[in-house]
Amino acid sequence: MSWAEDQKWEAAYWGDCRNTLIEELKQLSYFKRLGLKETGMSHWRFTFDMEGKSVIDIGGGPASFLLKCINVHGWVIDPNCYPEWVYKRYDAAGIRYMHQRGEAWVQQGSLFDEVWMYNVLQHVDDPELVMRNARRNGKLLRFFDWLDTPPHEGHPNTLTKELLDGWLGASGTTEIIDENDARGFCYYGVFPQ
Repeated sequence: MSWAEDQKWEAAYWGDCRNTLIEELKQLSYFKRLGLKETGMSHWRFTFDMEGKSVIDIGGGPASFLLKCINVHGWVIDPNCYPEWVYKRYDAAGIRYMHQRGEAWVQQGSLFDEVWMYNVLQHVDDPELVMRNARRNGKLLRFFDWLDTPPHEGHPNTLTKELLDGWLGASGTTEIIDENDARGFCYYGVFPQ
């Protein structure tokens, strides 16, 4: 399959983006492992205070974890097209959306406080280049992805611990998880740049 065909598969997966609950539940499993803690606000659950940090979510799709954050200067980079209401939702939340591939992204200006990538490198054309772009444009990388998954529709890359450790220059944590519809062998970590 070509990258364009993989993106068509991804767009079909999201459909009209009305029901993203499964992916958002998975995000709770990802970010629990990446050190983000709920604010404990009594009227809203699943709210995370980023304390004014600038954060870019590479591959955040139509339901970026940034939508659960307060006090954040957020950006989402994603190559896919979604219904117009998705962009209006981001705009209403004060999150900038950039329609762009992670491979083509070149930050101009100062570094982001944090770069987030979760469940994204299996979906890109050149995972090593996306990782390099993330590492050179942020002070801290929060990273989660699935390991040892054979290529299939929408997922052209197999990631291994050895590959990711090499690209990151550090050793990530591996674990088999089965919670919140997130199931499999995963790799994660918080990596200072």
